[in-house]
Amino acid sequence: MGLSGRRTALCASLLCGFVVLSQHLASDGMWWRQEAGPVSADACRALLKTVTSRSKVGMTKWYDVSPQQLEKQFGKPATPDKGTWLACWPEGTDLGEPDS
Repeated sequence: MGLSGRRTALCASLLCGFVVLSQHLASDGMWWRQEAGPVSADACRALLKTVTSRSKVGMTKWYDVSPQQLEKQFGKPATPDKGTWLACWPEGTDLGEPDS
């Protein structure tokens, strides 16, 4: 299990806060943005379900969404040209650091 996986398991057991992160891929690279949080794990899952229209979602799993869905739910426009995804991550997760 990588560092982010251990942190997720630890936070789930300690009731840490979670954030909703969007991941965007454009021709000039990949970037992330916090859309909501910190919130409880249940609130984070509820937001993912609302935006993705899925009945079940998992933590730290990226779900394909459109920039229009993000703007409708969170009010922030995004302009990636290749893809947009949404996930719940423990508060303080740094996606720029590789797993060790």
